Amino acid sequence: MSCHKPSDTGKQYCSECAEKHRKWNAEQRQFYILKGICPVCRTNNLIGDEKTCAECRAAKAVRDKKRNPQRLYINKAERRRMFKAQKRCTICGTLLPDDKYTTCDLCREKRRSDYALYKGQDRSHRASKQQCYICGSYDLVDGKNLCKLCYKRIIKNTEKMWDARRKDNHKDE
Repeated sequence: MSCHKPSDTGKQYCSECAEKHRKWNAEQRQFYILKGICPVCRTNNLIGDEKTCAECRAAKAVRDKKRNPQRLYINKAERRRMFKAQKRCTICGTLLPDDKYTTCDLCREKRRSDYALYKGQDRSHRASKQQCYICGSYDLVDGKNLCKLCYKRIIKNTEKMWDARRKDNHKDE
């Protein structure tokens, strides 16, 4: 699958072989999904509209939990400082025409539109739109302002809270 030429991109494969490799991986992934097999481990069956099996998702969750989020933040902060020193947009890295702003016009406009979209919105408007009070989903439990997932989570957390209170009360006796 590789021509063994030196990489022109500084990565493992040259650009032509990298494109072939991406296409091949996409075809393999699609093949396994169509067959109902997990495309990651290629052994477990998929249930419903899953894209990966439960075991692979659990393994990914463990890997993600081990990552140090503080280190990722430091890297982002370093990148912003570097871009600012180079007079580049601190979000996307494009060259800035002047020193007036630290972000480019496109990133600034996107941030403004995102802010305007959510400005002043709180959860209270969701109940009138038949949305879950917590996540905004439309799949509500009958007679509640919560979706099925949030409702289950609330019940579970409430039970844990009451169990902890009961244990505390028994310690005092």
